[in-house]
Amino acid sequence: MKQRAWVALAASLACAAAGSAVLQGGGSPVRWALADGGDADAPAPAVSTAAVAPRMAVNAPARRRASAGADNGPTLPLLVITGSEPPRHEGVFTYYPVRIDEKQARAAMKGGHLSIPTPDGSHLDLAFEHAVEHENGNWSWVGHLDGPDDTQRAVITFGPDSTVATLPDSDGQQRKLTVESGQTYLVSAPLSSLHVGVNPLGDAIKPVGVPGAGLAGTGALDEALGTPIVSAADAAAGKSISSAAGQTTVDVLAIYSSGFRQAKGSTSAAITELTNRFDVANQVLRNSQIDASFRMVRAQEAQAPDDTDNTQMLDAIRTSTPWVQTMRDQVGADLVTFVRQYNQANNSCGVAYIPPGNYAAAGDLMYSVVSDGSLPTGYYCEATTLAHELGHNLGAQHNHEQDATGGLFPYSYGYRNFSAKFYDVMAYGPDATQRFWTFSNPQVQCKGLPCGVADYADVARTLRLTMPIAAKFRTSKTH
Repeated sequence: MKQRAWVALAASLACAAAGSAVLQGGGSPVRWALADGGDADAPAPAVSTAAVAPRMAVNAPARRRASAGADNGPTLPLLVITGSEPPRHEGVFTYYPVRIDEKQARAAMKGGHLSIPTPDGSHLDLAFEHAVEHENGNWSWVGHLDGPDDTQRAVITFGPDSTVATLPDSDGQQRKLTVESGQTYLVSAPLSSLHVGVNPLGDAIKPVGVPGAGLAGTGALDEALGTPIVSAADAAAGKSISSAAGQTTVDVLAIYSSGFRQAKGSTSAAITELTNRFDVANQVLRNSQIDASFRMVRAQEAQAPDDTDNTQMLDAIRTSTPWVQTMRDQVGADLVTFVRQYNQANNSCGVAYIPPGNYAAAGDLMYSVVSDGSLPTGYYCEATTLAHELGHNLGAQHNHEQDATGGLFPYSYGYRNFSAKFYDVMAYGPDATQRFWTFSNPQVQCKGLPCGVADYADVARTLRLTMPIAAKFRTSKTH
């Protein structure tokens, strides 16, 4: 049983360390920790065209559901739970060291299944659907458990030196693949012990006044997003998500904290984790029957704290970080997201601006903050958090019961079915309910029932209107 709860506010933040500068943001001083002690007034580093992903057709097979022939194909083991170290317990989560065989995933694309052994001796049998190739050296294998109308997918992302995976819930367990310091782990936790980190005040920030006007700074943030840390790996990682020809593509600048990179063990592993989250978001679009995609045009590390409030960080990024705006223009990013390691002080798993009525004039509000990871207490952030926050930027609100106002259109709301106990990506779910990987859409089925209501809860209809507009907020620098 998944239970949503609000993580309490943390103690007041410590002052910035030596080598930081005070800049004005949101009407109050905000400290920005410099990555190298350099000049805070220096211009943002130039971004070469090599950091930008060209527009091109996906190199992988088109989406393919497992056919009868595929169901009869071989079942290949993706991993082996090794005895290299004993399982590690961190609160409700257990970490099992595993060894990955990427060749089996490639082989399973030819009409087979992937098998993921579980610690209890059973296994997840995944039928192949499609693959996504990325120019940054990552690729994702997407499949599903056999079962009725479950839109959750296995999204397994292979990188140059790591493998991460978002796996379907099964047998009362949540499982995923993650990497720490070069070692891959199968992480398992009972669903009954998990709580999604949600702020009951909401995560959709509604600006007051004309489009482009944000929230006033609170002065409570002692340090925020520092100068970018530029590396060759970051530049190479910019060549990320490819898109199908003719499809609407919204380009996203993904900034991530140094703490996020340190938690994964390397820049490459951090990029693989980000790639997985974008592939999950694009799978949500597919499930919702939306012919569009998100593309990570650059992944950029920045020295920034992981232990501050997400709402304050959102405002600081938009109002007090000139290099972010400069880089956004340089790479042609329509949206900007900042991803960091989940911390209790974040007070949520993410926040984003939700635009006012004139969407075409809301380009300067296209910012979000996403927390990623979990705490030993069982609080965690879902793999669909990025899709949820980008949904807010595109005009989608929570379900009506959670937020009665604020959707871009009267139908721009998520959907929750109380009697059937399911909810979509934008909705807040009560206890003992199932999250479906879809934006509300009355034409899509969840548990054999519509996943939305016409003219009332139809985020898919909203995104079909707003994504083509968002794709023009900045001039694309890809080909």
